[in-house]
Amino acid sequence: MSVDKNNNYNDPYFVGYYAMVNAFNGTNIRIGVKRSLNFIKVFFGAMDVILYQLDEHGNYIPLKDVSDVKNGFDINSQLLNISKDLLRKKEFLLLEPQNHKGITNIYYLPVSTHEHSYVLSFTNVHNEVCSLDQNSLYVLTQSIPIILERLEQFEKIQRSAYEDGLTGLYNRQKYKEKVGEIDRDLESPCVIAIFDLFRLKFINDNYSHQLGDQYILDAANILKKYFPEHIASYDKNGNVKYIPTGTTVYRIGGDEFLIISKTETEDLVNAKAQLAAEDVRKLSFAVQENIPVGLNYGISSRVAYEKSEEIFEAADKALQNDKREMYQALGLERRK
Repeated sequence: MSVDKNNNYNDPYFVGYYAMVNAFNGTNIRIGVKRSLNFIKVFFGAMDVILYQLDEHGNYIPLKDVSDVKNGFDINSQLLNISKDLLRKKEFLLLEPQNHKGITNIYYLPVSTHEHSYVLSFTNVHNEVCSLDQNSLYVLTQSIPIILERLEQFEKIQRSAYEDGLTGLYNRQKYKEKVGEIDRDLESPCVIAIFDLFRLKFINDNYSHQLGDQYILDAANILKKYFPEHIASYDKNGNVKYIPTGTTVYRIGGDEFLIISKTETEDLVNAKAQLAAEDVRKLSFAVQENIPVGLNYGISSRVAYEKSEEIFEAADKALQNDKREMYQALGLERRK
């Protein structure tokens, strides 16, 4: 992208206006936001413009799919997370890291929406077209949140197609898409575990659906604890990265959860499932009301089967056996 320097572009409001025009021009909002950040980058003569989002752990994570980067994320991200406490006290932060790996200056500009906090960083600004001064920074803090609000709305709609509304876990539709990936890669390991909440219908019918929803949420959180989608990894400077575990939890029905792991063995998944089931049995509401609850499960893997459908059927058969044994052990009649 090029900017015509012969025109009168020294008005900072030009930046905010055309940043929004670029972001909203088209149907793919992510491409629009990246186009907008590219416009800002060229306008200020920066080498990189990176958008970061503050996560629930208090760390700034680069949004790589919308950022416009040549130099890379590592040094920029390290400096940002080292300086994050100082940044929270300022309207913007200018660092001059003495030409560290080609970086001579970085501006960090905090911006916020109703839902999230962000930082917009500019690397190696050399004021080729327009000065990145106080007026320009102010305009960006007003215009960029409007762009980000639209991005958040888009992502919320997109997530709703693949997320369970109660637990925030991936839903059956997302699971079906994952199954397609598994069957296209028959050489990779795969473990499937199916879980069923013991007597959820009984709790809904005899206590309340509100208590039943709490039962579902508690079980979902326990499964997420033992089968996290990401784990934190810290470097020598204390910076954190979240590494995918290769394991994902889905809610595929009212009382059913499912786990797919491409990195853990069947024995490890079984050991974690036992711990999760024990935690569910100890849920406070069940102990207080003396309600027998539990988490039945069945597990199978590609060690014995190839196609995902075969693995699923074997895991489901093991689940049904586990449920039958629990009903018999408690002397309860199983609902039809």
